[in-house]
Amino acid sequence: MIDGKQRLACLAGWLAATVVCSDVLWAAAGAAQAKLPVVATIFPIADVVSRLGGERVTVVTLLPPGQTPHGYQPRPAQVETLARAKLLVMVGSGMDEWARRGAAATGKRDIHIVELTKLLPQPTSAPVGEGDQCDGHEHKEDQHQHGGGFDPHIWLDPVLMVRLVERLAEELGRIDPAGLELYRSNANTFGGELKLLDRDYRAALTGVKQRSFVTFHAAFGRLADRYGLRQEAVIAPGHEHFGPRQLERVVRFIRQSGVKVVFAEPQFPPDRLRAIAEQTGAKVGRLDPLGNPLVKGRDGYMAMMRYNLEQLQKALAR
Repeated sequence: MIDGKQRLACLAGWLAATVVCSDVLWAAAGAAQAKLPVVATIFPIADVVSRLGGERVTVVTLLPPGQTPHGYQPRPAQVETLARAKLLVMVGSGMDEWARRGAAATGKRDIHIVELTKLLPQPTSAPVGEGDQCDGHEHKEDQHQHGGGFDPHIWLDPVLMVRLVERLAEELGRIDPAGLELYRSNANTFGGELKLLDRDYRAALTGVKQRSFVTFHAAFGRLADRYGLRQEAVIAPGHEHFGPRQLERVVRFIRQSGVKVVFAEPQFPPDRLRAIAEQTGAKVGRLDPLGNPLVKGRDGYMAMMRYNLEQLQKALAR
């Protein structure tokens, strides 16, 4: 087992290595004039871009492991990394606007910025029944609400990701036309894996006894909506803290819904959830919306998604 000091040392080493290694990667890419330098704001998206780009791309993640993209401030060395990039892939919808500001601070005009949320269809007035459908389940991803606004946690929905990897392949091809066919081929392969992942989620979650779950912050609303579940978050969308009224609301929801597990996340302190668990008798589990390249079993997009499925299935089957 790795103790707290070792984890801290590992994280510090990763942060230092990220700065040094990113410079080395960019330099190698420039010397070979082969690899496309890409920056992604969060790890799951960086891993997806790496899968699509293969040997033609070099991808650096801006957000360090264990941190949340909400309100993050990039360091000067990360701004320098942005200055070397040809492509910046961000989630958008306000989640990681700090990356756009960082790119602007470089003064570089030729960096291509892709916002994933803008690759999805924008809200329309389509009649009922014309939303995206998968196995008969209607899901209007372009109108999914998150505290009164657009929910940016789109990467946690495998069905949406099938569409997004196709669009990302085209965006990579705009900058590197010679690699377009490779990007499309990789997107097709990865899309097949995502469809299998979707089927596994449906098979595992269709018959669970409990349909509601509680998370620390509202990251899993899209996933819950996709698979007929209900998420209740301790921290409501658009809020950073919660008070006695919110605590009372969550405790009441747990008792009324019979929730057995409340989910902490590695990016947030679990103390508040322990207090809720003590009041309700619920156990504290863990979901991870961002993954971590340093943690085996969550060190890639697919691994992270399957980890979350396993945690949900165990908790909701109680």
